[in-house]
Amino acid sequence: MRVLCIDDDPTMCQLLADILGGFGHTVCTAPDAETALAFLELEPFDLLCLDGRLSSGLSGPALAARLGDSVPIVAVTGDNTSAREFRQLGIETITKPFSVPELMGAIDVALGMEVLMCESSLSMLV
Repeated sequence: MRVLCIDDDPTMCQLLADILGGFGHTVCTAPDAETALAFLELEPFDLLCLDGRLSSGLSGPALAARLGDSVPIVAVTGDNTSAREFRQLGIETITKPFSVPELMGAIDVALGMEVLMCESSLSMLV
C-alpha cells in the first residue's frame, strides 16, 4: 500500500514512515498541504496520514475537505480543535501520542469505510 504522511514535524513523519514501512507499506512524506497536493497530482496513494496543524498553507482539516472522498485519510493530531474538525468531516482520527495498534486500527477503519462506500455506490447502480 502507498501511504502519504503529511506533517510539518520531520520526526513525526519519520516515525510514521518507520512504523508503516515495517508493515511493508511504501511511504512518502510531505511537510505541508501544498507539497502533498503536488505529490497527489503526480501519483496515486492508497491512504493519507494527515496532521491537523501544518505550519504553512492549508490546515489538515482544510486539506481533507478539499480532497473529499478521493483518498482514505487517517488524521493523526495533537490538537483538539483539529481532531474535532476531522471528526466532523467523518475522518478516522487518533490523537498524539498514539500506540502502533491504535494507528493500525485507525487505518483499518479508514480503509474499511472506503470499501463500504464503494460497495454502497455499486449497489445503487444495480
